[in-house]
Amino acid sequence: MAEQIPYLKKGIHNPDYREGFRDDGLVCAACHVRNHIRHGPDLGIKPDPKGPHSGFVVRPEYLNPAFCAACHDFEPGGGVHGKMLLETAEEWRRTDFAAEGKTCQSCHMPEGRHLWKGIHDTAMVRSAVSVEAGLTDDKEGLHGRLALTNVGAGHRLPTYNVPHIVLIWEQLDPSGSALPGTRVEGTIARWVTEEVDKEFFDTRLMPGQSFVLQYGKPADPLAAKVVARVEVWPDEAYRRYFERMLKTPELTPGTPEGLEKIQKARDAALASRYVLWRQEFPLK
Repeated sequence: MAEQIPYLKKGIHNPDYREGFRDDGLVCAACHVRNHIRHGPDLGIKPDPKGPHSGFVVRPEYLNPAFCAACHDFEPGGGVHGKMLLETAEEWRRTDFAAEGKTCQSCHMPEGRHLWKGIHDTAMVRSAVSVEAGLTDDKEGLHGRLALTNVGAGHRLPTYNVPHIVLIWEQLDPSGSALPGTRVEGTIARWVTEEVDKEFFDTRLMPGQSFVLQYGKPADPLAAKVVARVEVWPDEAYRRYFERMLKTPELTPGTPEGLEKIQKARDAALASRYVLWRQEFPLK
C-alpha cells in the first residue's frame, strides 16, 4: 500500500504516508485491491454485495502461479553468476510439479487459506525433505553419512539466498555437551555477499536432489554419543547483514530508534532458527 512508503519516486514526500502502517508488511490490499476495487479468486463462493467491501470481483489470475511470480521472480538482468537472486517461479517451471499442474497456491495456500507456510514452518519443511543417517564405529574411528533429499519442494530447497539448511555431526559427553574438535557441518544454501556482487557457493536442491555430509573422526575419549542433526536458519542472510550494520559505523542507524529496530531484527533472525531433525548414536 502507498500509505506504507514515506517517499514516492525521486524522493518526493508521500502525503498519504502513515508511519504506523510501515511495519505491517504485506497487507490484504497489496494483492486484492486495484484502483479501489476488491478482487479475489473463484473458490465457489458467490460475491455478496452486502458483505465486506460490498463484495468482490472474481479474477482467474489468483489461481495462476503467474500471480505469485510477479513478486517471487525478479526481472531479468542484474543477477549474480548468471542467476537471479529470486526466481522461485522459474525454478518451479523446470520441475515435474509444474508439468503436473501442482501450483504455488496448492502448497502454500491450500483451499485458498492464507497460510503462506514455508521455510519458517517446521512441519512444512519436514514434509518437503527426506533425511537418512548412519554411523559405524570401528578401530579406525567413527564414520557417518547424513543425507537430505528434496522430496516435496517444487523449487530449489531452499529458494532465494536468505535461508540456510545446516547438516551437523558432533560428539557429546555424558552430560550432553558438545566436545570441541568433533563437529563437522555442511550447508545447503546460496551464499551471496551482502553487496550482492559475488556468490561463494550454491548447494540448493532441486526436486529429487540430495546433499550428503560425511563424517570421519576418531572417537573422543569423553564421548558418550554421536549426534546427527539438521537445523534450519530461515533468516541467515538477513542476520549477517544486520550484524554488519551494527558493527560498521557508516551503516549503523544514526538514531536510537533505528538502532533498536536493527537489534530487534537481528535477534528475531537468530530466534527463527530451529532443529528440523535429530538422531543419536550411542557409543560403546
